[in-house]
Amino acid sequence: MSKSNKDASKPQKKWYFATNHQNVLMYLAMNTITSTFVSDKNKYYQDSLMKYSGWIPLFLPKLPESIVDQNQLSDEGSKVKLQPVLLEINLNNYNDSLTVYSGAQESWINISASQLNDEKFITDDNIDTSVVLIPSQLATGYITSIKVQTAEIKKKIEDKAKDTNNIDIGNYKISLNKKLFEGRSVAKLLPSDNVAPPSAENFNVNYRYVNAISGVYAVLSLLANVNDQALNALSSLLKKPLPTPSTNSDKNDAASHPKHLHEIIDNFCRWVLNPCTEISDPASKVFIDTVKIIINSTNTVKSKEKILELLNAQARDEQSQQFVADLSGKLGLSSKPFDELMETYSTRQLNRVLLMFFYAEDIERFLNLDKSKSKLNEVEVVLAATLLALDTGWLKLPSDFKTYATIEKPISFVMTKLGQIHKGIDTSNPDDLNSSLETPVVYFDDIDFPMPIRYLLIDKWNKPQQEAAKVLIKEQKWDCIDYEVVFPQGSYEFDTTKTYLKIKSKSEIKVREIVDQSKFLHLMSQLNYIDAATEKSMRGKL
Repeated sequence: MSKSNKDASKPQKKWYFATNHQNVLMYLAMNTITSTFVSDKNKYYQDSLMKYSGWIPLFLPKLPESIVDQNQLSDEGSKVKLQPVLLEINLNNYNDSLTVYSGAQESWINISASQLNDEKFITDDNIDTSVVLIPSQLATGYITSIKVQTAEIKKKIEDKAKDTNNIDIGNYKISLNKKLFEGRSVAKLLPSDNVAPPSAENFNVNYRYVNAISGVYAVLSLLANVNDQALNALSSLLKKPLPTPSTNSDKNDAASHPKHLHEIIDNFCRWVLNPCTEISDPASKVFIDTVKIIINSTNTVKSKEKILELLNAQARDEQSQQFVADLSGKLGLSSKPFDELMETYSTRQLNRVLLMFFYAEDIERFLNLDKSKSKLNEVEVVLAATLLALDTGWLKLPSDFKTYATIEKPISFVMTKLGQIHKGIDTSNPDDLNSSLETPVVYFDDIDFPMPIRYLLIDKWNKPQQEAAKVLIKEQKWDCIDYEVVFPQGSYEFDTTKTYLKIKSKSEIKVREIVDQSKFLHLMSQLNYIDAATEKSMRGKL
């Protein structure tokens, strides 16, 4: 429902989610407030999620006393002194349904965020706004500020953030507001004593899946500046078509990649957006089975053990059996050198991808490998990076990856989309994936995701794009710039020395700088990635 100009001019309501200083750090690290966190007994401390099973409850500034007070004591047996924290939430751009209690209908109903701000609708339907319920997950991108009572609590959160899964606390404003924590006795926990929270049994979110796949989005965002196949994969996952390139720089390179590798990437992207997709390509099936193993394993060693079991069960020829033997040595590489194994399996690209997954150990090490030594083509790089990103997941990504190109908040919205796609589906159960369950179709158009610099430079090649390119050209000392000199008709005086030719003219001589787009994009693709500071400088030119 679109807002009228009159509605849009009204001050928007502020909503609050009540938690504590321990949980807030995990919510920020997870990049989403999710009801599934309650089941993690080792990390979760009781907060307002406990009062509404399966829901995220939001309150107006006048909060129920029990919601805040319960956060002041730690769980039984814990030595942690919990401090109440309120997250201020802006629902103006929230596009999914909200659940509220309608006194007119005497039941919980679903409404839109714009209806929540429509006073006439609220009055006519006798909507009780003491609590608004969000189903199962809420992106941290909706958080506008973090409210605490004292400067001591603020410092405690800031200090602890440094050690909690690479949180960039600078993305969130932490402010003091004692009044929010006072005078709450009038507010109600529920609309009335006879009203129970609605059932949320269909809102189960598989956060393990969401965390793993979000790691892929983040890594592809970084890789896509230098790798056309990564750019293509990221565009597919965001359902955003690639611009038509104005250069032929990489057509020959793309054509040299084996067709079935492209098919694996395409099928993986289809599977992410629809886990019930039927995959007929054998290589894609092996890759996606590997993906499922990584997502559902508790650690990297377990992943590799199960991948070896999978490959061993499917080994039909002597070379396949030998590959399993080569891969299984110490859950990594056997005594054979890595380079030798990569050469041995030069015609079996998926084997090379798996070798790299076992060899690289983590995504950061992989992205810093010398390209000439890894000897992977662009598609193999994307497939290997995908497996390593899945194994790392969003939670454990280095902070430079999470904050790259300011993707942290947009990724939080992507995570809620992934949660919707994978809602109620168990990746560890093949029967569940092959059932007749319909995966909801989600759209990413409402997410302002910062597309990679490469995407923006392919789309257009005007002065802003060329100025952005020059940042990297100067840094790398590339030969990508030519100068065109236009001499109008007239007479000239020439002065020649050993070092220069000096031309004197009565008419204006124009010099134009020409940045070679094709050559630049090709040289760009030779890099492992563009560092965050350079990327920020380039984006600033656009």
